[in-house]
Formats: sequence, C-alpha cells, structure tokens
Amino acid sequence: MMLFMEKDFEPLKTRLREINKLLDLDEQAYFEPLVEKFSGDTSEFQRIMRD
Repeated sequence: MMLFMEKDFEPLKTRLREINKLLDLDEQAYFEPLVEKFSGDTSEFQRIMRD
C-alpha cells in the first residue's frame, strides 16, 4: 500500500525537486529531506510550500 501511495505523488515530488534546484544551496539542504520524505500528506505539502 505504501508503494502505491508513493507512486501517486511521484509527479509532485519531481516538481518539488525541480523547484528545489532553483534555491540557494543552504535552502536546498533544508528542503531536500522534506521533499524526499514527502508522503502526500496535505500538512507536509503545506509546510514545504510555506517554508
């Protein structure tokens, strides 16, 4: 079930990775773990976008 969930959000994670590459190196270091751990939870997404 978890693998299915990860696949559903892979396009979003791909886009978040692209956005992350545009950030400063220190910001990339902060956001990369958040993006990689993203499981599709709305609050996680809101935190990434807010920060």
